[in-house]
Amino acid sequence: ENLEAELANYMENCIFFSLQMDESTDVTNISQLAICVKMVFSDFTKEEFLKVLP
Repeated sequence: ENLEAELANYMENCIFFSLQMDESTDVTNISQLAICVKMVFSDFTKEEFLKVLP
């Protein structure tokens, strides 16, 4: 809960953001999707790992 509120606050206050998604399939043919967000503020950038989906 608290992490979601913190991330929502960052998203509301950033100047720009981008969602990054990367899919990978292993040798057993199982795919996973990694999702990250990168946020740009006036004096710093922040990147957060969000989730891995099967």
